[in-house]
Amino acid sequence: MPGYTNRGAFRMLQDWLQATDIPTVFYLALITSAVTPTSLTNTFAALTEIAVGNGYTAGGISVARDVVDFDVIVEDDGNNRAYAQLIDEAWLAGGWKYSVVWKWS
Repeated sequence: MPGYTNRGAFRMLQDWLQATDIPTVFYLALITSAVTPTSLTNTFAALTEIAVGNGYTAGGISVARDVVDFDVIVEDDGNNRAYAQLIDEAWLAGGWKYSVVWKWS
């Protein structure tokens, strides 16, 4: 399920329009298939993270709000969408089905 959860869209609007708790760091984490993320997923704790090891640490890796870690942002008028691309990451860890970008708060 690529895209935002409803909570993610809400928090983006809240952070952008009301300047509440704008994060300086996000986290890229790997999730198992035990719980499928949907638009109704509200917290990272609702998902099942893969086991620590093989280069993977709990919570994933930190990703900065900058043009290095989010290296491409595109406005795609032909498909009525916009998207951001995250830098490539590689782990030896297995057992994951989804990757999620999240923040602590």
